[in-house]
Amino acid sequence: MSQAQPYGPRKSSSPAPGTRRNDSQDYLLLDAEPCEESALPPYAFYPVVYLLVCVWLMMFSQETSSGKAIVTKTTILSPFISSISSFVSCVPAPLSTCWTCPMYVHVLFLSCRGNENRLALRRQTILREKGRRQASRGPAYMFNDHSTSLSLEEERFLDAAEYGNIPVVRKMLEECPSLNVNCVDYMGQNALQLAVANEHLEITELLLKKENLSRVGDALLLAISKGYVRIVEAILNHPAFAEGKRLTLSPSQSELQQDDFYAYDEDGTRFSHDVTPIILAAHCHEYEIVHTLLRKGARIDRPHDYFCKCSECNQKQKHDSFSHSRSRINAYKGLASPAYLSLSSEDPVMTALELSNELAVLANIEKEFKNDYKKLSMQCKDFVVGLLDLCRNTEEVEAILNGDVEMNLSNGEHGRPSLSRLKLAIKYEVKKFVAHPNCQQQLLSIWYENLSGLRQQTMAVKFLVVLAVAIGLPFLSMAYWIAPCSKV
Repeated sequence: MSQAQPYGPRKSSSPAPGTRRNDSQDYLLLDAEPCEESALPPYAFYPVVYLLVCVWLMMFSQETSSGKAIVTKTTILSPFISSISSFVSCVPAPLSTCWTCPMYVHVLFLSCRGNENRLALRRQTILREKGRRQASRGPAYMFNDHSTSLSLEEERFLDAAEYGNIPVVRKMLEECPSLNVNCVDYMGQNALQLAVANEHLEITELLLKKENLSRVGDALLLAISKGYVRIVEAILNHPAFAEGKRLTLSPSQSELQQDDFYAYDEDGTRFSHDVTPIILAAHCHEYEIVHTLLRKGARIDRPHDYFCKCSECNQKQKHDSFSHSRSRINAYKGLASPAYLSLSSEDPVMTALELSNELAVLANIEKEFKNDYKKLSMQCKDFVVGLLDLCRNTEEVEAILNGDVEMNLSNGEHGRPSLSRLKLAIKYEVKKFVAHPNCQQQLLSIWYENLSGLRQQTMAVKFLVVLAVAIGLPFLSMAYWIAPCSKV
């Protein structure tokens, strides 16, 4: 049996050029009957040919027997023709005709079965493609009705923005003054969000030039979550961020201003309502984006004390205590991010140590979020230990252990290492930091500062040195009392 012909879509089921194919057309294909297929294949007519050959042979045999046709003995085909004629002549005509009927029915059955197989394959292909489209659109597809308010022009515009068709988008923006650039599909995404989600920088720049563009904040959060640095920079150049106030507002705070900077449709925004752009960038550990936002003036505000009784905290606690607790955790996650710690603080070691202790205290207060706070506290400790791992020389190790050298000199330390950060780590019980090899090596260097060769001596020599120091300790104490700053 020959192979089935490749499937070509019907004209009635194919979308018109420039339009979006909706799922109703898929259901038309899925409900199609096998009778809608094309004509029978060529092999279905083989029994008819066989029947005609049999009839011709019967007529030929009758003519031969009646003497109307003379077959010579010298003919090469005479034995073959005579044998066929004798066989056909002994079989009644109705019976020979009946032989062909089962074969013809069998071929018809195979043909129809092949058509059904092709239709089943088409249905599977349609369902597979539909499932792929639904998976790319997200789980909210199952709970949303199809958008029926979009015109063909708007559907074409959204398609061009989604698939990166720059000439079509530019042409429609220039030649269609009545085009609604804020139109959304059934998923509630406008052209700007579709372009950002698919990393189309040129289309994003074209759309940002339009006035009264909505959902710019959602597009910024989406670009940050995907790590599209160039798109983030393009969005930050929008006039909405000229003052810098927008960067410090979360979606819930922007909602109070009654604008469409963030989307609040039936699905809601895909990010938490208390997350600001810089908090999201810190969560995603996007160093370059965090640096860009910091240059724009964005900061993460430290949450109030847990027992704070100010009007703002009381209002949030009464309105939704769970959201208030989650907003505090999200803020601390941003503060404890290595990207934010290393770029926002002049002394990241001290900031990380203090934040680690604060999170450890909160873990004992907020028992329901104890694991979250402990994880963040450990993250701060690992950050400090990681800084020690990156040290390449003694000067860098001293900078981490001593902190601000200029402040230590002003306090009268006279060049002696203060080890203020090490003392703070001991106070907060950051054992990994204290026991780090780089830290221990620096402590040994300070301990054997004036007797550097003593480390390589034998135990007997070390014992004699200790004994000599013990005997001369009273005289050394008097010398220190007389001249405490002397190097003798």
